[in-house]
Amino acid sequence: MRIAKRTIVTSFAVVALVLLATAMASAADGPAVMITDYTVEPEVLMPGDTGTITLTIKNMDTQSSESETIVENPSLGSQKTATSTRGISAEIDTIRLSSRNSAIEWLSEGTQRAEYFNVGALGPGESITISLPIKAAAYARDGTYFPEVYIEVDNGENVRFPIPVKVESSSVELLEKDVPSEISLSESKGIAIVVANNRPNSVSGVNVLVKTESGELEFMPERIFIGNLAAYEKREVNFTLTPLSAGDKDITFEVEYKNGKNTQHSELASSVRVKSGSDVKLILVNVPD
Repeated sequence: MRIAKRTIVTSFAVVALVLLATAMASAADGPAVMITDYTVEPEVLMPGDTGTITLTIKNMDTQSSESETIVENPSLGSQKTATSTRGISAEIDTIRLSSRNSAIEWLSEGTQRAEYFNVGALGPGESITISLPIKAAAYARDGTYFPEVYIEVDNGENVRFPIPVKVESSSVELLEKDVPSEISLSESKGIAIVVANNRPNSVSGVNVLVKTESGELEFMPERIFIGNLAAYEKREVNFTLTPLSAGDKDITFEVEYKNGKNTQHSELASSVRVKSGSDVKLILVNVPD
């Protein structure tokens, strides 16, 4: 009988140690932090553009449990198990953006900071939204880059997550559709210009205006507001030209637009010859006797 009792005590001691080791391992694993969503604005950057990566970070742990076994009377083989459940917050220390290619970098905005420190605790099941300012280098080539978001979690696994950022140098262009090469000083003519968004993303705040030497030509209107242009969309705009003096006149059409928060410009150079009344001469073909 003594041998049997010793066997029972040893067995319960082993079980207690195994359960305790399991509880410690569970606590050591810590909360699981994940990036559940992200956006890049603007959707496609131009070289030299600034933008924003917006992340949704979530503590995927809803609860963690640990159990402890207490042996009340080893001789009788009885035992009592108490289980406690508690939530574990994710202690986020640092969030930063790193890249092997300098084409996409954290936007310092006049400071040397390139990361967020001491972000704070994220409770079980809770989410937080973080915005990372970025900039595409002026020399960045067209393509997709993958800067990496690094999240350092004090009491859990660190997170590394690559974010695809697209760079495209194509622009919004102006194209001549109907621009007269000549016009008389005494007349007015219509001019048609096509505004073409050659980018794979939409642009906003599109304005078309005309520039010329003061007192040379008059345009109605001087500026036309278009607003938004979808990817690869074209729009026609019309002006009325009235010359104020004769001669060869240079005309510059300009389009202003925004790619995200970045203001961009494109120009189209053209010209027109304005003929005065003296340019029109009467030629007698047949004179009667």
